[in-house]
Amino acid sequence: MVFEKQIRRFLGDQLFDCFLWFLYTVLGALLPLWIGMFLFNVLGKWKGMDLFISHGELCIYSAALLTPSMYVMQRYSKTGYMMRYLLYVSYLSVLVAALCYSLILASDLLKEGIAFNHAFVIGLSIGLFVYAVLVSVGIKVWENIKGPQDWLVLRKQKFIDLENRFNKL
Repeated sequence: MVFEKQIRRFLGDQLFDCFLWFLYTVLGALLPLWIGMFLFNVLGKWKGMDLFISHGELCIYSAALLTPSMYVMQRYSKTGYMMRYLLYVSYLSVLVAALCYSLILASDLLKEGIAFNHAFVIGLSIGLFVYAVLVSVGIKVWENIKGPQDWLVLRKQKFIDLENRFNKL
């Protein structure tokens, strides 16, 4: 594919890998929303995108997208203050996303009729999703760029340790 080669040449192999990861992750994760929107549009029942995000659905996607990145952040949290800060904010974001969706779901299931400010829920959902995408892509780029270097350093350190143990024999 010519287009793929041009993008790979422009971005480089590591960033191109991140670009593909982003496309697969975000487009694939949101596939139920895309299909739902398409079907509602085809059936003539389209009432706006609010129908698909006003119940905190993006909160679920945000938590699911952010959680694997939190594992990477946890592994590298000893490398600096910024990674720990990002990890704590991500923990809080996943907690807020889970709480938001759970409250809305409980209200619907229990027929309590708790009044939620849907504009706030939509804004919170979109904000959490944008944060999750930015952090996930940022962590993926960081890991792709930093990962091979860490692997080489670790391999060199293991070789030195092995050589030192051999010399003690």
